[in-house]
Amino acid sequence: MSMNPTVLFVALTPYQILISYVIASCIKHEKICDLVSSCAYDQANEIAKKLSVFKEVSTISKRRTPVKGGKLRSFLGEKDLIKKAKQIFEHYTPNTVVVFKDGSPLEATFIKCAHSKNANVTLIEEGLAIYSKDIIDTESISYKSKNIIKKLLGYPPTFPGQGNNPAVQIISAFHDEMLPADKKINRTVVPFPTVSPPTNILDSFVNDLSLSASCKPGPDGIKNNNIIYLGQPLSELGIVTAEKEYNFLKKLFYLINRQGFKLTVKPHPWDHRKKYSMFRVEVYEGNHIPAEAIVHILKPDFILTPYSSAGHTSSAWFNARVMFLYPLLDINLDPEISKLLLSEKGTNTIAASWNDIEEFLKMKSISQKRDTSIDSLSFYEYSKKIT
Repeated sequence: MSMNPTVLFVALTPYQILISYVIASCIKHEKICDLVSSCAYDQANEIAKKLSVFKEVSTISKRRTPVKGGKLRSFLGEKDLIKKAKQIFEHYTPNTVVVFKDGSPLEATFIKCAHSKNANVTLIEEGLAIYSKDIIDTESISYKSKNIIKKLLGYPPTFPGQGNNPAVQIISAFHDEMLPADKKINRTVVPFPTVSPPTNILDSFVNDLSLSASCKPGPDGIKNNNIIYLGQPLSELGIVTAEKEYNFLKKLFYLINRQGFKLTVKPHPWDHRKKYSMFRVEVYEGNHIPAEAIVHILKPDFILTPYSSAGHTSSAWFNARVMFLYPLLDINLDPEISKLLLSEKGTNTIAASWNDIEEFLKMKSISQKRDTSIDSLSFYEYSKKIT
């Protein structure tokens, strides 16, 4: 039996799978890395099985046989996830568990199991919820009674919001200085790298998934795609009406076409692709492929999105110009969240009007060449610190 320390990654989204792959690739010669993939769509779980850096990949499907009654179905589904999570943890018995959320029953189960075995628990930022000042009244009768009932039903301790589970020992975020003070108590805070992962690791990820080589820039250096639109499930989640989103997309795609740019739409995993089929635009086939991997392949001049955090990541990693369009949809974000979307490099901006988009597209694109020696050093050191 190998004496190397073991690290278990728990991923629930394509982005989390990508970050797990990058970190595992940086420590693979020193630690054994395994992955649990429990994405909402089985297609994403299937791509996880193709990733060669992990010794083992376990998947937990969230598809269930329909059960009458919404609450009963939800309860049975969660109980099933909790049971499988316990079994998987016992199979791997890792020294470190890495999660990207800490509030759901699934992740909370892995955290509880790790805590009971004195294993380390690391929480890595995904999205912007980790910066919220979650108000949790732990002394309220309602809070205490719910926890008592959940405990009797076999649930692990869960905490609202993100970054509030006290069993988490290491927390990693892009903007550690903006984390609420109570989320730093009794924890080691490790800043997430603001440079790209090593290029060779991203290339290996793309190769493991056999992503279309036809999307890559040709030998003459001419890009196949100038703009990527990162979609979001706005009408699907009721953030805006379907009519409002349609009118927004219609105007945006017309403006891009009029400017002479070629556009590729990268749908969010929860996007309904049919909303893009009404327009004559190229839609990337795999909703379940991480947006950052597509940006790595296509190397666009510009990225447009309502407020996808993948836009922020792509700016930090690939030096891409990104414009966030949420004001044009009358979506109001917390000022602190809006600030987080802007890049320290000055490559990100927020559109206040449709004219802003036209002016934005007149700007020259920035070279996406990177100093891979710096990138590699940063991510290798980071990966060791958090595992």
